[in-house]
Amino acid sequence: MSIHSNIYEVLKTIKIPKSYSRPNVSGIRNSDKYKTYGNPCESCSFGIVNNFFKSTTDLSKITLKYPEQYEKIKEYGNQICNHEFTSICINHNVKCLKHKDRNNVGNSTIIALGDFTDGGLWVDGELHDIFEKPLCFDGSKQEHWTQDFDGDRYSLVFFDNRKFRR
Repeated sequence: MSIHSNIYEVLKTIKIPKSYSRPNVSGIRNSDKYKTYGNPCESCSFGIVNNFFKSTTDLSKITLKYPEQYEKIKEYGNQICNHEFTSICINHNVKCLKHKDRNNVGNSTIIALGDFTDGGLWVDGELHDIFEKPLCFDGSKQEHWTQDFDGDRYSLVFFDNRKFRR
């Protein structure tokens, strides 16, 4: 079994929660005077995340819930990334809209795993095959979005949290 297949099996053991906090990725569901809510999408971040209530950075709740899986995914990231990272965004069957990652700093590495067809990543208008192939790019400066796909698709984004690096 390849390292990609092993991580795919690890990912399937995690219950990825529905997120409403990524309207830049999933589209705007609604908004009020305090916040804009996105359409629900299965997305979460392991590692360091922003705690908006305390204006701090902390380990995410999902990291604490799945420590063994986090260690395996972090080790995988260390094998495929040529840069440091504080956080790992995991998307399950999410077709991201065109966006930039405002909370990231510097290079990010993305890779897609699973049993799917198509599902590449558009970066500044150029399509990249990211199935079991890591792609390094600056998601805070380059617009990117997901190609349509069919099947079971996980994407992992290894990135540096902007607030943590400050």
